[in-house]
Amino acid sequence: MTRKRWIDGLAAAGVLACFAAACESGGPDSMTEDEAAAVMEMVGSATVGPLAEVKGGSAKADGGATEDRGPDGRGNKEGEFEREKDCPEGGTVTISGTISGDKDDESHTWHMRVNTEFDRCTKTNREDVTLTLTGTVAQDLTKTTTYDGKVVTIAMDGSWTGSVAWEKPDEDESGVCEIDVTMDVDIVIDYENRTREIEGGVRGTACGVEVDTMKKRGWLSFLF
Repeated sequence: MTRKRWIDGLAAAGVLACFAAACESGGPDSMTEDEAAAVMEMVGSATVGPLAEVKGGSAKADGGATEDRGPDGRGNKEGEFEREKDCPEGGTVTISGTISGDKDDESHTWHMRVNTEFDRCTKTNREDVTLTLTGTVAQDLTKTTTYDGKVVTIAMDGSWTGSVAWEKPDEDESGVCEIDVTMDVDIVIDYENRTREIEGGVRGTACGVEVDTMKKRGWLSFLF
């Protein structure tokens, strides 16, 4: 809790500093659409990818599904979880929260409340945008996995809200990014034909920019 308060406090301090300086060091207006998308990529890859690994089941060679696994990968797990990892260019990101599930013979639904905490997490995305994030984004997500022979369909939807202090280390700019988006993603995995289709995306407001990735083909590939 002490670490979380420190991270949240740093993000809040960034907001106050931005107001005090009339946002001369950066703010929503200084974030381009590509940079706002880079923030969403960092949040998504830190959160959605690992949560997709909460196995809703993968198809067995003879059809049917394997045993579900929780976020720690050690069996059907409900309750609290936490996972921390290093960021590619420094800093850390931690995802933690609670998870519960409902299961029948054909599907499994996970309900997840997740906090993604960035601690000076730095990453360069595929568009060569480098950002450092500090702060917390909360996700309220539902993941449903449906089995049909050797085909597994995964649907993830929910909301992301929060505030992160950002820096452009290569340009000495900084500010605060407010995030309020909804997510709707569908993944179809055909184990027999070895194919995978991903559709959907996020839409809403990030860093003062309206984002809508639903029609941007390939935007989700970095998550999975």
